[in-house]
Amino acid sequence: MPIQLMNFTFQPLYDSIASTRTIGGRDVESLVTFNRLELGLSSTRKYAKGYTKDYLKTQREITAWLRARGYITSPLNVDRIALLPTEDRATVHCSVVYSVIGNTVSIKAVGDDDEALAIATWADEQFSVKGFLLETATGINDRGSLEWDSKFVASEDVDVAKQSFYPWLSVPLAEYFKAFMESDENVLVLFGPPGTGKSTLLRSLIAHGDYTAWLAYNKKVVESPKLINQFFSSERASILAYEDIDNHLGSRESGNMLMSTILNASEGVMKQRGKKLVFSTNLNSIDRIDPALLRVGRCFDILKFELMNAEHAAAIRRDMNYEPRDFSEKDGWSLAEVLQKSSEAQQAVNRFGRKIGFM
Repeated sequence: MPIQLMNFTFQPLYDSIASTRTIGGRDVESLVTFNRLELGLSSTRKYAKGYTKDYLKTQREITAWLRARGYITSPLNVDRIALLPTEDRATVHCSVVYSVIGNTVSIKAVGDDDEALAIATWADEQFSVKGFLLETATGINDRGSLEWDSKFVASEDVDVAKQSFYPWLSVPLAEYFKAFMESDENVLVLFGPPGTGKSTLLRSLIAHGDYTAWLAYNKKVVESPKLINQFFSSERASILAYEDIDNHLGSRESGNMLMSTILNASEGVMKQRGKKLVFSTNLNSIDRIDPALLRVGRCFDILKFELMNAEHAAAIRRDMNYEPRDFSEKDGWSLAEVLQKSSEAQQAVNRFGRKIGFM
């Protein structure tokens, strides 16, 4: 029977950094032999500080379950390999590569279809949690590769937007998100003053479909062609969001290299459904954005975010079951101001780096 590849990734509710490591669809016998496993193959890798006891407990649970099914198991670096030999021990009936890194459980079964399905079913019952993976490109290392900070966010932990947050939006949020993700157009532009709910809407869009999303704000990352090229070739990422890139949306004629990179990389693949680009900017006008990005057939919508009047602000407070406040002091209020639980509430300060408003 030809070996078939089946991948399964499951996310438990652990409060740490998410990462998924798998190896390609190579014959497992080229990686490790039965003899080495039976002699007690071990790894010299030490577990990093900060991993919780749940990390080791989950690893042991998977190992014990596989052993009970007749698998031979042993660690190999971060990933572990389990082999189910045939009765004559001459061939591999099924092989499993599994790991627990941060808050992500990764299990890959290769071989017999029924056995792989049984493994997937068990893993789904044990570890599956509804949510999304948010991967932030934080920089570029000395080798020129992107560096990532990943976080799995459980749906029950997400503070999603309410319809009242956007009184100027004429359709229900769920319908809007569905229409965008199913449309042929791949670009959504969010613009308006800081604190008006752009990040909240983006977070709600991602949570609506539990999409794997990439986030970029670092200047070097934003200006690098690596990010956009890797996004279009990625099998897992559905949304690439550029946050607060006011200075990178100008026309190509003005020397904007990012826009040239985005348009060149996306040309010919913009009709791919499920690959969406979201641009969030504090610009107060779209006149400073390259028209090519906004053209019909490429851009799904241009959403202008506005300040609230007193009536809308009070309605949001009621919708959130917050104590009433007096909004007669001025004409316009940002969503962030409206949602402050008291007038004395202060923004958190990150003294060691940029405070990201998204999560």
